[in-house]
Amino acid sequence: MNKSESIQFLLIVKESIDRLFEEDPLFIVGVSGGPDSMALLYALHQLQVKCIVVHINYQTRGADSDSDQELVEQIAFQWGFDCVSVRLDQQNEPGNFQNWARKVRYQIFEDMKNEYQASAIMTAHHQDDVVETVLQKLLRKSSPETWKGISEFEHGRFRPLVQVTKQDIFNFCMEHAVPFREDQSNLKPVYQRNQLRHSIFPQLDSMFPGWREHVLNLKTVSHIVDDLEQFTLNQISDSSHTIGIDALLGFRGNTQRSVIRRFLRVNIPGIEVTSGVLEECQSLLTTQTGKRVLLDGKHELFRNRDTLVLIKREADTEDEVIPLFSDRFYVSDKGVRFERVSRNEAKNLYMDIERLKWPLILRQWQAGDRFIPFGMTGTQKVSDHLTNRKVGAHLKENTLVLSDSGGTIYAIIFPEPLPTGELGTISNEVRCTDVTQLCLELNRSL
Repeated sequence: MNKSESIQFLLIVKESIDRLFEEDPLFIVGVSGGPDSMALLYALHQLQVKCIVVHINYQTRGADSDSDQELVEQIAFQWGFDCVSVRLDQQNEPGNFQNWARKVRYQIFEDMKNEYQASAIMTAHHQDDVVETVLQKLLRKSSPETWKGISEFEHGRFRPLVQVTKQDIFNFCMEHAVPFREDQSNLKPVYQRNQLRHSIFPQLDSMFPGWREHVLNLKTVSHIVDDLEQFTLNQISDSSHTIGIDALLGFRGNTQRSVIRRFLRVNIPGIEVTSGVLEECQSLLTTQTGKRVLLDGKHELFRNRDTLVLIKREADTEDEVIPLFSDRFYVSDKGVRFERVSRNEAKNLYMDIERLKWPLILRQWQAGDRFIPFGMTGTQKVSDHLTNRKVGAHLKENTLVLSDSGGTIYAIIFPEPLPTGELGTISNEVRCTDVTQLCLELNRSL
């Protein structure tokens, strides 16, 4: 990297900060110790930007993880930044490590942002990350609206390097002798991103020169689709709560689902609209008046003659706390019966009491709820699980989840048995084993 390229790197970071933030912002900066985040930290040091450095040590690589932490702490001190290191232990955490790590990492960042009233959370995502994200979305048949990839600034998360390539970052580190450590796990083909980076991308580079730019150009397609969806919605929706059925029936099936998705996301900010929910909503176009689809525990889409109406549910969704009870039976206000039984007495929906963390929380399910269904190792959305179990919309509306106070879901409970006789599904985390002595059995009270 020559001097002009090095200056350009710094100017990209400075221009991005000046354009998006008021004078003298404060950032929470996630720094792993790798070349990307260390290059960003060095640029912030050169630009004299106020930051608090946060390093997460997952302790997954032994001494190497500790060396990463030591490097970040020493360099942060040397460059005049306050540094907070957090050590985590994933040993008892279930499910996909990467998903767990991402969730915990950003929760720590958010807590720090709130504590210090920072302007944003800053990370070192770069252009190669954008390409990988868009390509994965494309191959997973995600909708065009996801082809935007990683945004420069969104929901309080700031990524000033999204226009900078990985090679530019590496060259910048070499030019300025920026210290960094390489995470050797990034070379292992156990994660999809690593397989893309080290196996597939080099082949694409040789076979289709310029393919990365073509993938990045899909962002333009995404924006076009956004505009067309919104224009279409404006034409067929006369308010924020209704949408015309006859107009929707004039479109192909995929277009119907796209417009319905847009309608829901515009009117319920933050909602996760799964393919299963979309299919149920689409089915309202050809069903009779009165049919409805539960969306997120608080809203439902209702067919009223020639329109779909978005309504807010009036049902009481207040959480109920289930204390650690000493009697054999306990009946909740929501009509769930809890019973202590031995393993050989248990009949259907039962869990190992020793694996539960009390008090328990009983509530209606919400969009975004996830758990590990019995017999599985990875998490699944409750909404998808209900769809897979062919739970009807009238049952989904009153389905309950049982969790601990930290949000870990132990079971989902149907309002009535399914045709198969199932009362619900427990989490694999609390399943009974050969060494289980005492179980907690769930049932709907009569």
